[in-house]
Amino acid sequence: MTYSINMLAPAATPNMSFTARSGNAYTSDASGVIKTVIGQDIIDLSGDNCISLGQAGFKSTFSNTVAPGVSNDNTQDFGVGSHWLNTTTGIEYVCVSAATGAAVWQSLGTTPTGNPWQVGNFYGIPLGVTPVSLLTITATLYAYPILIPNTVTVKSLNLSVITGQTGGAAHIGLYADNGNGYPGALIQDSGALAATATAVVTKGSLTTAIPAGLYWGASIFTASSTMPSVAGSTVAYTNELTHQLGSDTAAHLLATSAETSNGLSVAGTYGALPATFTAAATLIQNAGVPLIAIGV
Repeated sequence: MTYSINMLAPAATPNMSFTARSGNAYTSDASGVIKTVIGQDIIDLSGDNCISLGQAGFKSTFSNTVAPGVSNDNTQDFGVGSHWLNTTTGIEYVCVSAATGAAVWQSLGTTPTGNPWQVGNFYGIPLGVTPVSLLTITATLYAYPILIPNTVTVKSLNLSVITGQTGGAAHIGLYADNGNGYPGALIQDSGALAATATAVVTKGSLTTAIPAGLYWGASIFTASSTMPSVAGSTVAYTNELTHQLGSDTAAHLLATSAETSNGLSVAGTYGALPATFTAAATLIQNAGVPLIAIGV
């Protein structure tokens, strides 16, 4: 078998062309990956600052509808350099470790930066957000972006109920980004959590492995009459969510008070979160969005 590898173009630049001394021509794909570089050409492209992604003789798959996990390992014929395309989200992954039961897959494209999330800690509140008591709205599906800087295993999803109500309940969860800055495929749903009394309610015992990337924390609520209040984002100007979500007008973005974008909302029916996030959500402008805490 001819030895070949996949390589990453400098800065993961898409549609970048290279010609080796052998005369073989290569072009990086939309994610900046150069597929199946052979023999001496590997050395030539390394001289052009391309980075090896490992041996390409292992299995790759381009027809899955979910992200890869820790069990997609060498026992399934994956190896370092294998590729996996999630057709639901359009996100492509490369295997950087295929150890049995502990495979690590890295999403291609822009990788979030920041301190790695540490096992045993809780995350999910964007920079600059101060949690406040937020009255939830019936039949409303909320979401806000969360940047995860490294591959993690989500062990719990948590919600802080500030004022519980009779019949109060919630579903919270995580969505993958669809590749266009909008929530896409559902990764994890908490199931029904009680929102009847003041407490931090938790869905624990999770083992959801996800790679670094942009994700969305989501929630939806119900109650018999008055809706529960939960910990939500502040409307104080400005925070990281505004920078990620943008604003609806230039005047709002340049405002010196209020007008903060905190998330997305769309009409929804209480119950299990939809497998794909509902289309056509609008910016939550100058109002709050419920926050979730992610235990890793």
